[in-house]
Amino acid sequence: MNNSHKLTDKPTTDAINAQLERIKQSKVLGRSKINCKLLSFLVAYYLRTLENKDLAKTPKEFEIATGALDKADDFNPSEDASIRVYISNLRKKLESYYQTEGVNEAFEITIPTGGYGLEFNWTTQQKTPVSDKKQNKNSRSFLIAAITLSLLLNVVLMA
Repeated sequence: MNNSHKLTDKPTTDAINAQLERIKQSKVLGRSKINCKLLSFLVAYYLRTLENKDLAKTPKEFEIATGALDKADDFNPSEDASIRVYISNLRKKLESYYQTEGVNEAFEITIPTGGYGLEFNWTTQQKTPVSDKKQNKNSRSFLIAAITLSLLLNVVLMA
């Protein structure tokens, strides 16, 4: 992984779009059209904020509802919590992506709690995918069981 960037630098538009496509193609997010549309909308919104300084840095719930999820213009966020639920679910999916398939990504796309704007955080250390951690735990358990069995056989044979 190339760490020649400063931690305060933002990823390039090309890098963000490339990672967006990897996330959308992943097993974690790939099947959910809603999550794909929602993440695509949030990334596009973020990229527009870079170009247009007058645009708010984070979209409003209504903008997400009508722009990303094709809700009607009379959508009322105070009566319908679906956007908050979708965003919460997307946060969890992104976290899962970065613990599995996206473990070696140069940066992570996050949606901080309490808002709908995106943040981009550089990863500074190599991580082990969750599935590998489970594999290591299973290997350790097998090794402990094998040693225990060997000791028991040794005790029985010595008696």
